Amino acid sequence: MDIKDSQALYEVAIRCFRDTADQDYIHARLAYRNNLTPQFLWSSLHCLEKYSKCILLANLIKGKEISHNISPAINKFEKHTNVSLNISDDVSDFINKLEERAKYRYLTVSNMSFGYDIFLLDKSVHQIRRYCQQFSFDK
Repeated sequence: MDIKDSQALYEVAIRCFRDTADQDYIHARLAYRNNLTPQFLWSSLHCLEKYSKCILLANLIKGKEISHNISPAINKFEKHTNVSLNISDDVSDFINKLEERAKYRYLTVSNMSFGYDIFLLDKSVHQIRRYCQQFSFDK
C-alpha cells in the first residue's frame, strides 16, 4: 500500500470513526445530564469503540473481528505499534463496565450509573481520542 492509499484510509478513519465518536460523546453527556442512563451507557460505549476503531484504521491495523469491544482493539494497537495508551486503572474498569453492560442492552437487567461515571467518560475520551492519528506509514 502506498502513502496515498494510507492517507485516504486515514481520512476515512477520521470522518467515519473519530468524528462520529465525537457526536456519540456529546450524546452520552446529554443523556447523562438528562438521567437517560441506558442511552448514556450505550453512547459511551459507541464513542470509545469508534475511537479505538479509528486508531486501528488510521494505523492500517486490521480489526474487523473486534466487534463492540474496546479493550481488544487497544491491546491490538499497543502490540502492533509498541505504543502504550497508558490507560489508567479507573478508565480500564469503566471500559470493562461498558463492555459488560453491552451484553444486557435490551433491558434484561437494570442499568445504573454512578455520579462519577461522567468524569470517567471524560477521562476515557481524553486518554483514548488523542491516539486517533497515524503513527507510521511503514506497514
